Amino acid sequence: MRQIAVFVISILGSALVLWYVLRDVAISEVASNMSNASPVWLGIALLLIILALWTRGVRWRGLVDNRVTVTEAFWIFGITMMFNLLPLRAGEVARSLIATRRGIPIMTAAASIVVERLLDTFIVVILVLISISQLPEVPPEVAQSTQLFAVLGTIGFATLIFFARFPHIAHGIREQVEKLIPPLQKLPLENLLNTVLDGLSSLTHWRGFLHAVVWTVIAWLASIAAMVAIYFSLDLQQSMVILASMMAISVASFGIAIPVTIAGAGPFQAALLVTGNTLLDMPEAQSLALGFITQGITIAGYFIVGVTGLFRLGVSLGDVFGRGEKPEPQPES
Repeated sequence: MRQIAVFVISILGSALVLWYVLRDVAISEVASNMSNASPVWLGIALLLIILALWTRGVRWRGLVDNRVTVTEAFWIFGITMMFNLLPLRAGEVARSLIATRRGIPIMTAAASIVVERLLDTFIVVILVLISISQLPEVPPEVAQSTQLFAVLGTIGFATLIFFARFPHIAHGIREQVEKLIPPLQKLPLENLLNTVLDGLSSLTHWRGFLHAVVWTVIAWLASIAAMVAIYFSLDLQQSMVILASMMAISVASFGIAIPVTIAGAGPFQAALLVTGNTLLDMPEAQSLALGFITQGITIAGYFIVGVTGLFRLGVSLGDVFGRGEKPEPQPES
């Protein structure tokens, strides 16, 4: 019953956002713009999306101590992103379950996902900062708020790595906070903190840090390139397209983080609408067409890799959703 309720709420959430962005635009105009998209550029965008999945798979492999091959990491990450199209990011749970069946301790898998989110959030903040700084007219309060957010994000990320290097300090602070606020002692804060710090431990060594950062940058460059190709598919080859792609990807990332939408429907269209109006002076129908195209190409890429991954790894839906044969307990390392 709970899953049905979440699914219904997600449909309503996507429908509400889509209604809002489409309320003043003729659907026929959006469809007409979509029909003008170049198949060649859309094909390039699809390949770049698949490349971005591969690079993220390589990054994840490093975060789990290279316990799987590059190919396995690619398929597992593809499966993750395919099921993340469902509400509440179901793919992350699926990845942890599949990972345990391939010899990766559950805590290692969970910690790697936490680190991915932190790295991606940091990159998104940087992209937003760059995009905002290049806008022709930006209110001073917006620019200052964005810069402050970027600085705080950098400090926060550095602090987490420091705590991962010296976990006893982090636990000492946790114990003091729990003494000051006794109700917090009822929460599993120690286990949660251990998960985060264990995941970040790979970043406390220069090789692990360099691997994670370099592949994060490469992955986001591939995603931005895919967005540029989608703009090119409608012959939008203006000087601001790269900046618009950076802004669209970052804004869409914030929107997709909302767990109660279906496949990002709504946030994709809203992100492209905001970007088109802000940077490229595009008609709303054309911006929304790009939003639907972006969403469609992304879903296609995830399905191609995800479904192929299920077959190549011999994974059933029971394995994905935890109904398959239970794996043998894996020792923590």
